[in-house]
Amino acid sequence: MQYTKFIAIILSLLFIGAYSNAYAVDSVDLQQKSENTTQYTIVLDAGKNKTKFFLYQYSKYNDTPTNIHTLSRKVHYPGVADVPILELSDYLDTLFTPKLAEQLRQLMTNSKSHSNVFTHIQFYSTEGMRLLSPQECQSKNTFIKLWLTHWVRRYNLKIEPQQIESRTLSDSEEGAYTWVATNYAENSFKGAPSGVAKLGPISSQITYLDPNLANVNVTVGNTQYPLTSKGFLMGQEVVAEKLAKLDACFLRGYTNTSNGDYFSCKAQLKRLLRKQVNIPVPNAADVSHYNLLSNFYYTARFFGIENNYSLNALESQAEKFCNLHWETAKAEYHNINQDYLANYCLGAAYQSTLLNSHYHITEPRQLNPVNEFDHKEIVWPLGVLLTKQYQEVY
Repeated sequence: MQYTKFIAIILSLLFIGAYSNAYAVDSVDLQQKSENTTQYTIVLDAGKNKTKFFLYQYSKYNDTPTNIHTLSRKVHYPGVADVPILELSDYLDTLFTPKLAEQLRQLMTNSKSHSNVFTHIQFYSTEGMRLLSPQECQSKNTFIKLWLTHWVRRYNLKIEPQQIESRTLSDSEEGAYTWVATNYAENSFKGAPSGVAKLGPISSQITYLDPNLANVNVTVGNTQYPLTSKGFLMGQEVVAEKLAKLDACFLRGYTNTSNGDYFSCKAQLKRLLRKQVNIPVPNAADVSHYNLLSNFYYTARFFGIENNYSLNALESQAEKFCNLHWETAKAEYHNINQDYLANYCLGAAYQSTLLNSHYHITEPRQLNPVNEFDHKEIVWPLGVLLTKQYQEVY
C-alpha cells in the first residue's frame, strides 16, 4: 500500500509539472514590485531532531524587510532526515494543512497591497540531512519540492513554482544566516557586528566579520558583509558518542570505571580536535565580542554563569561538577533529564577546548551565552528573511 501511495503521489506531481510552464506565464517581475509590498514567507528549519515552521509577514521597501511579524510558529518531530521517503507525504501533511492554506488565502485577500503580495516557501534542512548520502539527501529534497508544488496548486494559492525551495544548507550558509539573525536581534546592525559561535548536537559553527579571509558575503539592506563562516560535523552529541568510553569525561559511579577528571577529559578533547578537525579560522581571535548559542548557552545556564560568563568561570564550575559522584549529581539535579546530566562534564570540557584551543578565543574577549534578545528567540530562519544576497567566495 505504501509503495502504491508513493507511486500515485509521484505520478500526480509529474502531471502537475507538465503544466508548470503555463503557470509561470502569470508570474510577476519581483524587482518591479519591490516598493511598499506586503510579503509572506514560510521558512522551515528542518534540523536533526525536529522541524520548526515559521510564517512571517513583513513589509518590503527597496528590498529591505521591515515590520517583521511571526504570524505562526510550530514544531514537528522527528527531524526530516529520520523520516523514510515513503512516509514523507504524511509528515508534510502535518505541517502544511488545509487550515494553513485557508490562512494564506485570507492573508493575501485581505492585504491592502493585494496585487503586490508575494509568498515564498523555503524548506531548508540542516545538520541531520548533511549526514545522509548525497543521493538520499537529493531524493528527499526533490520529493519535498514536488509535494509542496502539488499542495500549492491543490489549494489554488498564488505562489509561483520558482518561489518554492527545498534544499539542504551547508554549514557555512547556516552559520551566515545565524550571524545575520543574531546581529539583527541584538541591535539591528547598529555598531560593530558581533561574532557568533553555535554548538548544535551534530555540527559546530563559527561566523564573524572578516574582510581579509572571507569565504562568504552576505548583503543585508544596502550593506555587504564579508564573513568567515565555517562549520564541521563535531557537535556535542557527536563528541559525546566518540568519547562515550572515556572515563575522565563522566562522573564517578556513572560506569564502573568512570572517574570524572575535568582536565584529563579536556586533554583528550584537544587531541581529538587536532586529529579530526582541520578548519582554520585564523582571524577569529580578532573579534572582541561573541554571542554563544545553543549548547554553549544551555551549559552556561546549567552552571548558573550565563550572566557573568567567562572561560575561567566555565572551567571552575565544570571542575566542581566533574568531581561529583553520579548519585549525588542525580539527587542535586533531580529536575534535569539524566541523559543530558551525564554529558555536562564532557560538554563543558569540549566547549572550553573548542573556544580556546581551536578558535583561539581567549580572555578578555566578551563572551555572551544567549538564546534571545528582548524575549525573542534567536533563530536562523530570520536571517534567511533579512539576507538580500548570499554568496560563497572562492
